[in-house]
Amino acid sequence: MASTTKSLESVQTFKILIIGDSGVGKSSLMVRFVDDIFTAAYITTIGVDFKMSTINVDGHQCRIQIWDTAGQERFRVITNNILITFQEKSNNIFDRIRNRIRHNKGRVRRSKIDYLFYSLMDTIVDKYMDVLNIANTKVEAIDHQLMQTLSRDTLETIYDLKRDMLDYRRLISPLKEIINRLQKEEETQIIQESTIIYLKDLFDHIVQVTDTIDTYREMLASFIDFYMMLNSNAMNEVVKTLTIISTIFIPLTFIVGIYGMNFENMPELRWKYSYYIVLSVMVLLTLIMLTWFKRKKWF
Repeated sequence: MASTTKSLESVQTFKILIIGDSGVGKSSLMVRFVDDIFTAAYITTIGVDFKMSTINVDGHQCRIQIWDTAGQERFRVITNNILITFQEKSNNIFDRIRNRIRHNKGRVRRSKIDYLFYSLMDTIVDKYMDVLNIANTKVEAIDHQLMQTLSRDTLETIYDLKRDMLDYRRLISPLKEIINRLQKEEETQIIQESTIIYLKDLFDHIVQVTDTIDTYREMLASFIDFYMMLNSNAMNEVVKTLTIISTIFIPLTFIVGIYGMNFENMPELRWKYSYYIVLSVMVLLTLIMLTWFKRKKWF
């Protein structure tokens, strides 16, 4: 009996909460893990569904409790002092916090789980600031490049960076809402009063990140407008040049057209200096029009 009691005490219990919208297959996933059966025709969960399984990990017995919340917005009390995080990529932005925990530095080891949550969120926000500092360098380079040259590569760079800012804005907005909710009074059973002040500081940092992203988006939008304006001005200069050339050649073409009709009775064609007179008139008209365009500051 004593051996059985000791064996039961050595079994560690882990609780897993499956969160998601109702009717998306959370219960089927739970049944697949526990009973090794998958069915797509599982009855929609009402309230909370629960299953338990025991697995062996490195020679240790582990009891797994799986909870399905039926698409509820929140499921408050699962267990205390456990915070689960996951990363989509292998880069570890939380190494600094892990080192503080391993070496017992800072307040992370001495404080409760809510302060660890704040530390992780603060690290994420700081990472956003690092990314925005890099974006600031790119924005300044684009600003300088627009004043130097006009190329399609510059426009593509602007659009790529603007798309990145839109993605950052989309990612940071839910975090802002979460921290704002955790500061409210009904959430104090999750976050202690001593940690609220840190969350307020974190919220201010998130607002700063959001404002910076919005500022960069506005700057990039103005860069696009400026690029379009420069492109339009360049096109206008081309049209102006072609217009000047066409305007100069209109009277010349008119004169050439008259004397190119080859009528038999054109007395001036028989004058000794008629060619030089017509040529002089054409040159004079050209000079007059160029002078007039110059005074109008068309070139």
